[in-house]
Amino acid sequence: MNTSRPGRLALARMRALGIVPRDHDALALSAISGSAHLAGRAVVDATHEGHPVQLLSWWEGHEPSLESGSGVTHRCAPPIDMAVFATCLGCCWTDPLDDPWPGVSVERRTVVATVGAVRGDPELGLKSRYLSALDRLAQARWVESAGPLVRLGPRVKAWGQNQTDIMRTVFDQLPHPAPEDSPAQGDAHTPKEQPPEKPAASEEQPL
Repeated sequence: MNTSRPGRLALARMRALGIVPRDHDALALSAISGSAHLAGRAVVDATHEGHPVQLLSWWEGHEPSLESGSGVTHRCAPPIDMAVFATCLGCCWTDPLDDPWPGVSVERRTVVATVGAVRGDPELGLKSRYLSALDRLAQARWVESAGPLVRLGPRVKAWGQNQTDIMRTVFDQLPHPAPEDSPAQGDAHTPKEQPPEKPAASEEQPL
């Protein structure tokens, strides 16, 4: 019996579906990882909607070439989808020293308002198009958009170190939310610093 066949089948399933529930069987995990390694891929653990999942990444140095004429066909998302994703990245990734995933959750209205401001649409006349783009990004697992909140999706976790480093170089160019819409860092809020109290006036009067 060919023991690598289960790994190849699981790898093909992962390629077709994008993400799959995490297999907790040690032998199955070993077979999948081995087949992925032979293809220059790596299996990445992440979460999606609170559930453990797995998806494929590339080993460093095995990423498809981005240069024209390389024979690799790259699918390009519509410009509005790219603008909305860049906004999600800028809103949810708050510190370039950290990895972008998982980042922080922000409200959908913050993403919509930020992308509207960046695209010169402060009145949000294209709000329905921004929301549609957000739904497409969620279906593609680039973001998670459940209820009023948005966070980065598991496909961002699959970025290799080289790709993450490239994104760090353009961190300051990403659309970031206005200060009043910035996500809270944890549950605790830093209290506003109060001016020092003036010392009580002495009851003694100067001579």
